[in-house]
Formats: sequence, C-alpha cells, structure tokens
Amino acid sequence: MNRDSNERRNRIADMYPLSPMQRGLLFHSLLEPDSGLYMPHVVLRLRGNLDVAALRAAFEDAVAEHPVLRTGVFWEERDEPFQIVFQDTILLFTELDWREERETETDGRLEAFLAVSHATPFELKRAPLHRATLIRERGDRWTLVWAYHHIILDGWSAARVLEQVFAKALLGAEALRTLPPSGRFGDYVAWIEKRPVADSEPFWRDYLGPEDAVSTLPFSAPALAPTDSDGSSRPRQTEVALDELSTRRLRAFAESVGVTVNTLVMSTFALLMGRYGHTRDVRFGKTVTGRPPELAGASSMVGLFINTVPVALHLMPERPVGEFLAAVQRREAASLAHEHVPLRQIQAWTNHGRSLFECLFVFESYPAPRALDGADAALCLEGVEFDERTHFPLLLQVAEGNELRLSARYDGRRFETADLERMLGDFQRLLLSVIQSPNTAVGALTPAGGLEMNPALIGRNASTPRSEAPSLLEAFESAGERWRDRPAVWTEAGVLTYAELHARANGLAATLAEAGIGCEDRVAVHLERSAELLVGVLGILKAGAVYLPLDPAQPTSRLERIFTNATPRVLLHDAEAETPLPLDAFPGLVVDLPRFDLHAASPPKEAPMFDASNAAYAIYTSGSTGQPKGVVNTEGALRNRLAWMQDRFALTEEDVVLHK
Repeated sequence: MNRDSNERRNRIADMYPLSPMQRGLLFHSLLEPDSGLYMPHVVLRLRGNLDVAALRAAFEDAVAEHPVLRTGVFWEERDEPFQIVFQDTILLFTELDWREERETETDGRLEAFLAVSHATPFELKRAPLHRATLIRERGDRWTLVWAYHHIILDGWSAARVLEQVFAKALLGAEALRTLPPSGRFGDYVAWIEKRPVADSEPFWRDYLGPEDAVSTLPFSAPALAPTDSDGSSRPRQTEVALDELSTRRLRAFAESVGVTVNTLVMSTFALLMGRYGHTRDVRFGKTVTGRPPELAGASSMVGLFINTVPVALHLMPERPVGEFLAAVQRREAASLAHEHVPLRQIQAWTNHGRSLFECLFVFESYPAPRALDGADAALCLEGVEFDERTHFPLLLQVAEGNELRLSARYDGRRFETADLERMLGDFQRLLLSVIQSPNTAVGALTPAGGLEMNPALIGRNASTPRSEAPSLLEAFESAGERWRDRPAVWTEAGVLTYAELHARANGLAATLAEAGIGCEDRVAVHLERSAELLVGVLGILKAGAVYLPLDPAQPTSRLERIFTNATPRVLLHDAEAETPLPLDAFPGLVVDLPRFDLHAASPPKEAPMFDASNAAYAIYTSGSTGQPKGVVNTEGALRNRLAWMQDRFALTEEDVVLHK
C-alpha cells in the first residue's frame, strides 16, 4: 500500500457502499467525465450586509456536521463501488470581486463563469465534492454559487444545508437549535440495500401499460446541431412563468379538487404529450423523494435519496378534468411502495433494455433559507436559480414559488429551440385552461388561442421526425434484402456482397447476445479500416450495443485511458496487429475478429428493440483539457442526421460519396 493510501486510511471516518441511484450517477459520470452532467449549481442573488468570514465559517461547520460533505467515491479498489467519509477535508470557498463591472455586464460574466464551472468536473475520489464561490458586485449586491456533485446530494438536502449555513452566518449558533440533528446517510444505504426489488416486478409490468405508449416528443432533431467554440454541445434552456395571480389560482384549484400542485402540473404535461402524439397513452420520467418514513431520522438526513421512475398515464378523454386529476393522484400514490426500484431494473423487466422515455419531469419545491426571508432581514434573497444537466435529452423543471416557472433544459442535438419555446407556451396555455374547467371533459379542453404547435402539422413540416424515420438497423436490413448479391465492401482481400456482410454481422451479433451483451453495453473496436471493421460495426448494431471506436493510429497510452474510462464489456481486435492493446487486465470478452469463425454462430433469435434515445456510439475527442473526452450520440440523432442527408442529396445506389 502506497503512502497516499496509508494517509487516506488514517483519515477515514466511515465507509459504506453506494446506493442504487448513486451507482447510476457514477456510471454516467465516468462515461462522460467532462460533460458537466449531474453537477447542480445553486445560484443565489443576495442584497444587503454580508459578513464573509461568518459565511465561510458557517460552511465549515456544515462540512463538519454532514458526512456527505466530506465524502469521496471509489470504484477501482473493490468489485463494487463504495464511498468513504473522511474525518476532515478542505473547504473549497472562493471569493471574487466584480465591483468594477457594470450591472449590464454582470449577467454575461456570470453565464461565462457558470459555463467554466460546469466544464470543471469534480474528481470523485477527492473530497469534498462541492465548492462555493462568493461574488461581490456593485453596491450591496452579492451572488453565491454553490456547485456540488449530485452523487452526494439531492435538491432537498442541498436546500437544508443552505438553510443551516445562512442561519448560522446571519443569526448565530442559537438559530441552529431549531434544526434537528442530521442522521447518518450510511443508514439509508443499508436500508435501501435490504429492500426487496423482485416483489415489485408485477407492479411495474402492469403499471407501464401498452408498449406503444408515446414516450418521445414528435419534434425533429436539428439538421446541424449547435456547438460551442470547443466543438462540444452544451445543454440549452428556455422557460416561461405563470404570473402571481395565475399561480395563486392554480394552487386554489388544486386544493379544490383534492390534488397536489405536482399532480396538477404533471397531468397537464401528460395531456400535452397526448395532444402532440395523437394518443391516449403517454410515458415520461419523474424524480421521487425517496425518503422512507419508516427509517428513523430519514427526514433530517442529508444525502442523495431521490430516484427516477417512469410515469405512464392513460388520458381518459371522456372524464371530467377533476376526476381525471384525482385518478392520476390515486395511481401515483399506488406506486409509492415500488419507487425504490432502480430505473435500469424496471427497463430490464419491461422493455428489453430500451430507454423508457426521453423527458424527465422534475417538480421542485425547495424552501429558501428562512434567515433570508422578511423585510427585517439584514441580507435578502432576490432570486435563486437551480442549474442542473442530466443525460436525458429533455429535463422539464417546474419550480414552485410566487410565480410557477416552467423550464426546459434540453440537448441541442435533439431539439430545436423554437420547438421547445412553442411547447412551453402550449404547456402554459393548457395549464390555464385546465384550472378554469374542472367539469370539462379532458378531450374537450381548448386552450385560449389553441395550441401554437398544432398537432395536425407536427411532422408535416418537419424533415424527418424521429418517430417516423426507420431505425438504423431497419435501414441496413432493408438495403441488405434489396441488394443481396451486389458488392457491399471492396478490399484488397476481395469483395463482400450485402448478403455475405449481413451473414457475418449476424454471426457476431449472435456471439455478443450469447455473452449477455445488449442495449447500452459498450463494445470497443480496435481495428484498421477493413471488411472486419464494417462487420464489427454492423454486428454491434444488430446486437443493440454501443460502438466504441479505438483508432490504432493513436498512442497506446491514450487508448488505455479511453479504455479505462469507457469500461467496455467486449473488445473486437486483430491479435496480429502491429500495435495490439495490452489486455492482461481486461476482464471482458475478447474477440480476434479476423480469425473468428462467424459462420459457426446462428443469427440472433430476437432483434433488439431500439428507442430513439438509446446510445448508438461513443467517441472520444481531446476536449478542452487535452484529455480524452467521451461524447455519446443517440440512435435518434444519428438516424435524423442520415435522413436529413438523404433529403438533402437524394442519394441512390448509383452514387459514390467521398468521405474526408
């Protein structure tokens, strides 16, 4: 054991496994380490007198009290990932002075600061996994940016930490006596690991309903996705808000029909999806709080408790609005006993590994620090923003406050800004229509001014909507059937027809399937340009897995870093290549593709079920730091790109395309 390991061992205060949700976040963090995913930034706009030293000391006290604020995450030393709570850690607290900036320039500078912060990942093994930046602006204005990795905190826990910090900083230690002591997050991890999962399989199979439920929004992906200066594509955002009067009416309406505001808003979004998709059955995701009432001290614990589960609703167009909302609330209440099941397990039970949805609905009702509330407060909260990025193409956030804010954070490679701006406008109008019509049948709701995104026109004016474009596999299979005996690949070694290419790819796909490789599993390919390379790519596609190219021309050290970061389950390679990869420590399946007998395997028994949001391939670029940076592209984005190219250039079997 080296010196660093000894020092780390001597500083350990506690150690326990990751929860299922934490394991999922670790997977996405390792897959796209520089993407800024799951690094929420809480931005508080403050005005008044602020004692900076007292604020720093209050943060230090919070770190001392809450173990998760001293936690690091590890995954290489053992078979299962785990987390270590250290006895102490350094507080990351930075002060910036922007008093020389004009007020008109401050917002732009803050946006640039947030972009850099999102692009600066936490090193998961090195606690703390949070940092605070206090910006002093002109006059008595301040901005506090608190960034943390989602693997240690959920939004409610973050709000509780900030409540404690500002109570201590502004009101002194006496104020903390009203706050209950924090429980041990490790107790929750032990509790969730003991919860039975298999018992929930019948519920989720029945709950999700028909397989053809609409789970995507029928908008075209941009022909050319917007990118930043470094070539990456960061999430975009647009939002609308109900005014204070409409928000009060919305709350009063929810109370009058006996449902929560969350149920009301979520159900209205489901109605909008149904209108857009011409269907009665819709599906999307939601986050649930996950705090078990039966676990002692859970209500005061700080950590990551939330889970992501699917929402599947039948829209019942003949029912009055009030009855429909009550039915939704009863249905969601019935799911409470099963909301601890990991999303990946639900997918495995019900959807053959396909993604169940592309939109995640998040209802936020986090309390603002009470020490900042009131006209007599020395320091007042003028505004708060919660900036989070997930791997889902669309994150729909609903923030409850004096004004109800509807915010869409989305992948610019999947959605056009104009489409989501119109969608939020339609959402707002439909919501106002719902609260004015408790006795109107759901199917008869008519928003004031109608829907701007007319369902009858969706897809007609779009080049190739995802829901209508054939999958990549369908396109390849169709070509193979049409041109079975035509040459598909020319190489120095000879010619492969389409039939021969598909036969070999079928053999590889069957081999992968027999090894348990399927949706979202990464298969690395370390091959020179050859017929085997095309067989490998097509075989991976037929297995439903994710293609991970490794360029043999790249230095071995770089390929090893990519290999370690991406954690593929299979490697396709040429054992006699001039620059083979060192494979001594690779635990997965290794296939020497040029010498592998693909004819010995039967074709796959069942074709994979593709969803537009499934990962198709992962490619590594140098990124802004010079280190390999993984970028995942989806089946839907790739299929839309190819459909756009076909619409643009009208290629036929007689054409030849030169690829640079």
